[in-house]
Amino acid sequence: MYRSSDKMEEYCGVLGIYSKKTANLSDYLYDGLQSLQHRGQEGAGACWTDGSSFMSKHKLGLSTNLFSSDFNPYGNIAIGHLRYSTSNDLKAASLGPMLSTERNFALAHNGHLRVNNSNEVDTLEAVKFLEKGQAEDMISIFESFRYKLEGSYAFVLMTKEKLIGMRDPKGIRPLLLGYIKNKYDEELWILSSESCAIKTMGGNVIRMVEPGEIIEIDSSGIHSYKQFNHQCNEELCAFEYIYFSRADSQIYDTCVHEFRYKSGILLSKKYNFSDADIVIGAPDSGIPAAMGYSKESNIPYVEGFVKNHYMGRSFIEPESNLRKKRVQLKLNVLEYNVSGKNVVLIDDSLVRGNTAKHMIESLKKCGAKKVYFLLASPPITSHCYLGIDTKSHEELIAHKKSIEEIKISLGVDFIGFIETDELDTIASSSKLCKKCFNLKYKRIL
Repeated sequence: MYRSSDKMEEYCGVLGIYSKKTANLSDYLYDGLQSLQHRGQEGAGACWTDGSSFMSKHKLGLSTNLFSSDFNPYGNIAIGHLRYSTSNDLKAASLGPMLSTERNFALAHNGHLRVNNSNEVDTLEAVKFLEKGQAEDMISIFESFRYKLEGSYAFVLMTKEKLIGMRDPKGIRPLLLGYIKNKYDEELWILSSESCAIKTMGGNVIRMVEPGEIIEIDSSGIHSYKQFNHQCNEELCAFEYIYFSRADSQIYDTCVHEFRYKSGILLSKKYNFSDADIVIGAPDSGIPAAMGYSKESNIPYVEGFVKNHYMGRSFIEPESNLRKKRVQLKLNVLEYNVSGKNVVLIDDSLVRGNTAKHMIESLKKCGAKKVYFLLASPPITSHCYLGIDTKSHEELIAHKKSIEEIKISLGVDFIGFIETDELDTIASSSKLCKKCFNLKYKRIL
């Protein structure tokens, strides 16, 4: 089955909350999970403890489905999980967080991992693996576990006394530490996939968890365990900046919106069209780049599309006519703004090319004379094996086609990209994983 979205897709969002005092954590869970909703819309779950027992709830669909009258997360530790699924057979029983009654912990994870060259490991298998740990304390088990893992991941784990977070040694998946001081002057500690959740919950970001680092939070405070015996060179997924993260999230010293805006400025310096009348952005993540392009080039930015935000990301049949129909329902052209104009259209990335082709055809059908198509990322040429739901090599439009062939295939007047090495200059505070832009990328798991 294919997804209606012609985008790179992320696998999940995770959230952890620790409070020294027992309280109703519903508002914090609601604000945090709602803020991370873009990372997974197929299912949501939460688990919490008051120190004596575990309670949990899981629901298919959006996170708001959790918050019914029977949802009463009263305790001092809670973790939440938002699920992105790559198939249409998702069931509530397969949603995280998952409980281990044998070792008394609950686990949620984001990413893609294997253990010692085994097959892909999901959350349930990770729970079973942790249950086999020989040590008595979870930190020792976790430390042993991380040496056997391959791939990309961010974990949040809770026991009846502790909240624990762990990030993969390359830092491909993000995990942040934050705190909240509530109206009673009580502190709560937060682990989250993105800073926007911490801010929405009324908190402050402390820092990004380091690659390979384990964070333990309990009644005595915060403890850090770093992976000194293994190489930990950061390779944060470039698509956290390009598409995955919410625009108001902060990644190290760079705001995601700022990164996308600067991408547009860079595109304007590389590609300027003397006969262009307007600049438009593909909703939603192409809009900041379009605004940056407009500012640098002095070409007016206007809205070019109306997006139906209620389409969701539901599964559809693989027949091309149904995929095309879904795209048509999702994006409609503002004909008044584009008719008779030479248009610079900017999108964040190009995957299969279905959405791009529809946008370009629709613009010309509504009277656009020329369409110059610019991408705020390099061509995606390789399937990702590190936790991103990219398509197969064969489905990627840039895998075999040259730039000129892509231009002809999309029916566009010009096409241009940001180069791979240029991404690092925009995200100056972190080293990025860009393997999906490299045709030589081989499966490394």
